[in-house]
Amino acid sequence: MNTVIGTAGKTGRGSRGQVKKSSKQTMKQSVKKRMKNKIELKNKKISVVGLGKSGIALTRVLYEKGARLLLSDNRTDEQLRDVRDKLSGLDIEWETGGNTDRIYKDRDLVIISPGVSVYNPVIQAAMKEGVKVIGEVEMAYLLSQAPFIAVTGTNGKSTTTKLIHETLITDGRKSTLAGNIGIPLVEVIQDVPQDGWVTSEISSFQLETVEYFTPHVAVLLNITSDHIDRHGSFEGYKNAKSNLFRLQTPSDFAILNADDPAVMSLVPEIPSRKFFFSRKREVEEGAFITNGFVKIRVHGRERVLFSKEMIPLKGSHNLENILAVVCVCQALGIKPEILIKTLQNFQLPEYRLAFVEKIDGVSFYNDSKGTNPDAVRAGLESFGDKPVLIAGGSDKNMDFLPLAEAIKKYSRFVVLIGQSALRIKAACDQVGFSATTVIEDRSLEGFRQAILTAYGKAKPEGTVLLSPSCASFDMFRNAEHRGHVFDQFVRELNHGGKKTD
Repeated sequence: MNTVIGTAGKTGRGSRGQVKKSSKQTMKQSVKKRMKNKIELKNKKISVVGLGKSGIALTRVLYEKGARLLLSDNRTDEQLRDVRDKLSGLDIEWETGGNTDRIYKDRDLVIISPGVSVYNPVIQAAMKEGVKVIGEVEMAYLLSQAPFIAVTGTNGKSTTTKLIHETLITDGRKSTLAGNIGIPLVEVIQDVPQDGWVTSEISSFQLETVEYFTPHVAVLLNITSDHIDRHGSFEGYKNAKSNLFRLQTPSDFAILNADDPAVMSLVPEIPSRKFFFSRKREVEEGAFITNGFVKIRVHGRERVLFSKEMIPLKGSHNLENILAVVCVCQALGIKPEILIKTLQNFQLPEYRLAFVEKIDGVSFYNDSKGTNPDAVRAGLESFGDKPVLIAGGSDKNMDFLPLAEAIKKYSRFVVLIGQSALRIKAACDQVGFSATTVIEDRSLEGFRQAILTAYGKAKPEGTVLLSPSCASFDMFRNAEHRGHVFDQFVRELNHGGKKTD
C-alpha cells in the first residue's frame, strides 16, 4: 500500500501544560503526520470483509476514491439481498457464503469490519502472506484531517461519548459523533473540518486492527471481563484496549479510571499526559468527589466544580462517566458550567437504563445494551427497590458468578432467556439464589413470555429491568433490535395486547 508523504496532522488544540517531546516521541508524531490523510487508494485492489454497516460504508467511500473492490461475507446471496440493493450500480466483485484466499491473493489491502475477527483463519493467512490487514477505524483515521477524541471501556462508552460530543457542541465547537455508537467513522470522516473534532466510541474489536490510529484525547473507562470468546483471554482483551494509547505523545491526553486495577496496570506504558478520575478517593491529577462535591486537581491546585446533587443521571456508573468527561473538559479547556448546562438537557443513549412504561404500578426499564455482568450490576444498583431482572442471551464464554452475586444482592427475581440461561441459573444456584425461572423458548414469543413472567413477579408495585449481560445474536439481530422488541412488547402489554407500531 503506497502512501504519499505530507504534512497533514493533528493541531493539538486545547493542549495545555505540554511537555517537550523527546526525539523518539517526535519521530512517532512524524509518522502519524505522514500517514494521516495521505493514503493513496486509486486503482488499489482492496478486499472488504464483513458487510454490516461499516462494510457498506467502507465500500462506498473506497469506490468513490477509485479502489478496485472485492467484497466478502459469510452470508449467502439471499441473506445479502438488502446489501446488494444498497450497493447496486457499483462495479465490484462479490464473494458470498464464506471467506476464501481470494480476499488476499493479488490484493494490496484487506479491510475487516468490527464483526470479523483477526483470528479468522483466512485473515491469519493473509497476514502470513504479508498482505496488510486493517479495520474501518484505521482507514477512517488515515482519511481524516480532524483530531479524534476516542472513548473505550467495557461499560459506559456510549453515554460518555455522547456527553462529550454534546458538551463540545454546547461550547460552540464542531464535533461529529461516530464509531461503535452506531455511525461508521468512515461514513462521516471526510465531512469533518480540520477545526472540528471526531468524537468516537471505539470497541475492543475495532482496536484489534489499529496501527497508526492516535486520538488526541483517549478515554479508558474500565476493563472487566467481556468478549473472551473473541480475544481468547482477559489479557488479550486488555491488550486490545491498550492500543488506544500506543502512539500517543505528551501533547496528547489519557483519561483513566483510578478505581480500576486493570486500567491502572496500563499506566506505566502510556506516554501521554494523564488525568485520572475516581468516585472513591482523591487523585493527584484529575477529577474526584469529596463531601458531595465534584472537584478537579491540576498541578496541585484544587477547584470545586459543582455539587453531586446537580447530576441528573442515575447510578454510580454514570457518576464515573461524568468524572471522565470533567477530565476531558480540563484537557480541552472547557469551563465546568458548559458541562453543567449540557447535563441539564442530556438524554441517555437508546436502550441504556431507559424508562419504557408504568403498567398497574410496575415500571419497565430497558437496558438492552447491558451486555456484561458489570453493566448489569451497575444497572441493578441504580434502583432503590430490588428489580425483577430479565437476563440471558448469546454466551460469550463469560464467568457468570459475578453476575449471580449481583443478582443475589440487588434483584428479587430473575427471568432467564437465551443460549446462556442455564449457565446463569447454575451460577445463581452456586451462590444460593433460587428465585429464578428459565424460558426455554428462544423465539420472540418466548421473549414475550419472559416479559409477562417478570411483570407478574414485579406486582403490585415493582420494577422490571431488561439487562441481559449477554450479546443478542441467539434471538435478535443486535442489541438495538432486542431493545426495540422489548419496548414494543411492553407497550402492547399496556394496550391489552394490541400492536402499537
